[in-house]
Order: sequence, then C-alpha cells, then structure tokens
Amino acid sequence: MQGVLAGVNQAISGQPPVVSFQARTIQTQNLSFISYLVPSILGMALMQLGVFSAIRLVADREKLILKRLSATPLRRWQLVGSNVLARLVIAIVQTVIIIAVGTRLYGVQLSGSLVLLGALVVLGSLAFIALGYVIASFAPTEDAANGMTSVVQFPLMFLSGTFFPIDAMPDYLKSIARVLPLTYLSDALRQVMVDGTPFAPLWVCFAALAGFLVVCLAISARFFRWQ
Repeated sequence: MQGVLAGVNQAISGQPPVVSFQARTIQTQNLSFISYLVPSILGMALMQLGVFSAIRLVADREKLILKRLSATPLRRWQLVGSNVLARLVIAIVQTVIIIAVGTRLYGVQLSGSLVLLGALVVLGSLAFIALGYVIASFAPTEDAANGMTSVVQFPLMFLSGTFFPIDAMPDYLKSIARVLPLTYLSDALRQVMVDGTPFAPLWVCFAALAGFLVVCLAISARFFRWQ
C-alpha cells in the first residue's frame, strides 16, 4: 500500500510521498462463545446454589425445624456450619460436572491452576450462601423468600456479563454490573479457566468477593432469626 501511494504521489506531483503507512501485526486471542459461556454457567450455578438456599431456610423456620435444632446440644454455629459445608460439597460436584461437560463435549481447554480455580469456587460459593442467609433474614414466609430470590437472581444473571461481555452494555448498565458480585466471580473464573491468569492480576476480584462475603455475614449475623 505504501509503495502504491508513493508511486501515485510522485507521478502526479513529483514530490516525496506525504502519506505513509506503518504495518504492524496485532495478535488477538480467538475466544469461542462456548469458552466464554462455560465459566459464566459455573458462576451462575454457584450463585443460584447460594441464593436459593434462602427458600429452604425460611421453609425450615416456618415448620419450626430451626427452632427444634437450636434447642439441641449443638451450637448454632455448628448447625450453620453443617449447612454451609453441605452446600460447598454440592458446589464442588457442580463444578466438576460443568467442567467435565465443557472439556469433554465442547472442547473447552482448562488452562489455569486448579488450586486457584478451587479457591474461587469456595469463595464464590460462600459469598452467595451468605447472601442466601441475608435473604432468609428478611423473608417472613417461604413464598416471600421465593419472590425475593427471583428479584435478586435476575439482575445477577443478566447484568453480570454471564451471556455477553459487559463492554457491550450501555454505560449506565456497566455501572450497575461493576457492583454485582457475580461480575467478579464470572470474570475471575473466565480468566483462570480460559486464559490461565495467575492470582496477582485477580486480587481485585478476590477482594470484591471477600468484601461481599463479610458484609453479608455481618447482616445475617445481626438479623437472621431461628423462629
């Protein structure tokens, strides 16, 4: 292109070329839609596992199951811990299944550290389980808990970059997405699973999830009711 422009310019004016181009090679990552989607589905599954735990908690409270459990010799933190541990086991099983399906059936390459991925799964699960306890703290009935979980999960699903990149959103939606915890979980999962990103560049995502967890724990510790 530069040679053609130079020749035309010289032929017309007899002057040196006034327009020049410099060619550069730009390398971009070829990220398929399924490679983008699998980490997002994992993040969404962890979110729903935690948020929907509120419905079971409120149902148990309405049936006085929580009241009877709190009267046993077990301490309340032990009861809560057993519930959280059960949810974590389910989260790990979900993670294994989703990754197995993504890698075996759709050819998604798992590039990052399994330890870092496991830490993200545990931290993200704990954050959304804590959110479930917050919802259960304020939901008076099981029906109310069902409605509240729906109100909470839909913005998380559709405004956290789960199905399409946040960069494609309008500016006002980007501002909302940046305060949603699922945004940080999905982004971190995607960077670890697809890009093989180490911990250092992801500290903001870890800090955001940890901060959200602490806030939810403080709220639920203050307002959660056993009866």
